[in-house]
Amino acid sequence: MNNLIEETNNIFNEELKLINNKIKGTGFLEILKYRIIDKMRDRIKLSIDNLDSDIVDAKEYEDSEKKISLRFFFNKSPKIYLNTKFENNILIICLNESILLDIDGNKNEKKIKVKLIPFTGITISKNTNCNLNYIKNSLGIEINCVDKNLDIEKSEDSTI
Repeated sequence: MNNLIEETNNIFNEELKLINNKIKGTGFLEILKYRIIDKMRDRIKLSIDNLDSDIVDAKEYEDSEKKISLRFFFNKSPKIYLNTKFENNILIICLNESILLDIDGNKNEKKIKVKLIPFTGITISKNTNCNLNYIKNSLGIEINCVDKNLDIEKSEDSTI
């Protein structure tokens, strides 16, 4: 697992430098998702057979534009989180088994059901309610992103 975490950190650091700082929010996370998944498919050989307990490892990155936290997880047994409200934009990437999500629809009462299979991910915007179901032996990454400078200049003579 340590090799997996180190390799993912290296990939994340490489890709973070390549993405334009002006890209923010869920757009930034979407770009990051595709770049990380593509690189991980090529580089990482998953070997979870020797893992026997839950593992969680977190890293934080910060620059002048964003504050990002990476959380790696391996759940030996199933875990369910009900009515989770995300305070930040989040990217969830599944690396092994699957992750089930029930996302509250914005305008209607229906829940949107999503199943993440290995090497897929989903970006969820802040203030979204969601139920998370991590299947037995699920391995993945959660990336939280907080944009620091969201000041948008508004001119005095604009009429909107």
